[in-house]
Amino acid sequence: MTARRNPPYGRVQAKRIAAGDLPRNGVWVYCGADAWARAEASLRYPSRGTLVWPGAEPPDAFRWPVTGLDCLILHESGEGGLTADELRELAIELVRSGAALVVAVGAEAQLGSPIWTARPEVHRDVA
Repeated sequence: MTARRNPPYGRVQAKRIAAGDLPRNGVWVYCGADAWARAEASLRYPSRGTLVWPGAEPPDAFRWPVTGLDCLILHESGEGGLTADELRELAIELVRSGAALVVAVGAEAQLGSPIWTARPEVHRDVA
């Protein structure tokens, strides 16, 4: 397996964490339609971390700097959005990377609920 690399904005996030500047409103992970534009706008808010999952590669191709932090997955439902499997895969990879809690907002079309959570005690060892 090739070395995992940071996702977009991951280097900035990793430097913040290393400097002790933890985002008090968690890490917001943008994916799906308009992810790049939404993430760019999010950078104006220093109270949150910002990452992008480009979607062209599986989530485990990246080194997610989220250890000990809550994560919020923001994605588009419907056209350009994630499938249920992609949403779960990303959430579980964030948990495996050390996230304290992962919440996916706007997941109703994919997972039957507008809010879906992944927790370490449930999802860390999911294959």
